Amino acid sequence: MVRQNLMERDRVVIEGVNIVKKHIKRGRARQAGIVEVEAPLHVSNVRLICPSCSEPTRVGVRADADGKNQRYCKKCDEAIPRSAA
Repeated sequence: MVRQNLMERDRVVIEGVNIVKKHIKRGRARQAGIVEVEAPLHVSNVRLICPSCSEPTRVGVRADADGKNQRYCKKCDEAIPRSAA
């Protein structure tokens, strides 16, 4: 699940992915030590998981019967609803 979208740098932070260790200096309200944080990934390294075939897939765009653009899975050719993103 996408936790943060950094559009100006074309990066996203995804929950549980790209965990790095960061050294934290002691401050007033926190303790010093090494913590694990999620680092941003470039958007080109992220794929949508198709709700129909449950596979990571590329997404295509085509016009539906009403003339509106519709996303579809390039593996199973099924339509992807907007709420799946």
